Amino acid sequence: QNRDPGRLAASAVFYLAVRRLELGALRQVLTSAAVLPWVPIGIASYVAGHAVRGLRCQLLVRREANLRLVTASNIVVVGYAANNVFPARLGELVRAGMLAERTGIPVTQSLVVTFIERVLDGLAILLLLVVGTLSGETPGWTTDLVRLALLVFGGACGVLMFAVYSPGLVLSLASRLGNRLGTRGHDRIVGVATSITNAGACLRDPRDAALILLYSVVVWVLETGLFLAILPAFGLAPRFTTAAVAMSVTNLGLLVPSSPGFVGPFHFFASRALMTRGIDETTALAYATVVHLAFYVPVTLWGAASMLWYGVEVG
Repeated sequence: QNRDPGRLAASAVFYLAVRRLELGALRQVLTSAAVLPWVPIGIASYVAGHAVRGLRCQLLVRREANLRLVTASNIVVVGYAANNVFPARLGELVRAGMLAERTGIPVTQSLVVTFIERVLDGLAILLLLVVGTLSGETPGWTTDLVRLALLVFGGACGVLMFAVYSPGLVLSLASRLGNRLGTRGHDRIVGVATSITNAGACLRDPRDAALILLYSVVVWVLETGLFLAILPAFGLAPRFTTAAVAMSVTNLGLLVPSSPGFVGPFHFFASRALMTRGIDETTALAYATVVHLAFYVPVTLWGAASMLWYGVEVG
């Protein structure tokens, strides 16, 4: 049979998370959870984070296009909703295509804008993970995760800063490379380089750069609010550091393309992060299940409605 390797891997990861559990005990913990008012509070925090993502997107493209906040937020949410439906994080391409269509900027530039957002997201998540691990002893693998994330996002940030603050050099290098490929190849490579430098132009303004960095941190503090709000639903102490570790480990674990909606990997990483705080495996997996539903359902519905409203085609 022809099977999707991503789904098989996700199923294997989910199996690792549940293989030792009794489903009856898991069901009992889930049914005893206090949904109100904690789940709605968590969803509200998560949805607010997408509005801030819209502010950041609006600011990133404002030199090229006058994008309304509502439209910017819907573009961001469509990307997240598509990631919840399609495998391998294909929602990033859907989002870039919609951003290009709504603003008129080249698709290459919209992809670079998405790359900038992901680099900033990674740095903000890493910051919150460090904050979360300052509260006490943590297992060695979290330290390794911090080092790996710092290597990946630090390197990406270095490449980004080079493109942002040395646009002339980037264009010069692209032109020299293009000269070896003939007129057509030269124009194409220089066009891509121009899109890259234009996408980072907003970061050359200190005020805009500071705002974009602030928005990036606020986005992930609000997402931490989702993880924080669900803790009392299971009788767990609502500690920001616990929520920050759970949010950070989960999202860093989801960076690798996986199954639609991150089913399996989300539950595995969220539950393992909670278990580092001494929480039993059954409660940790039940918590991860509820957080995943609060993460998945609202944004997927919002994104689907936006696709219908704007007539987005994902083919």
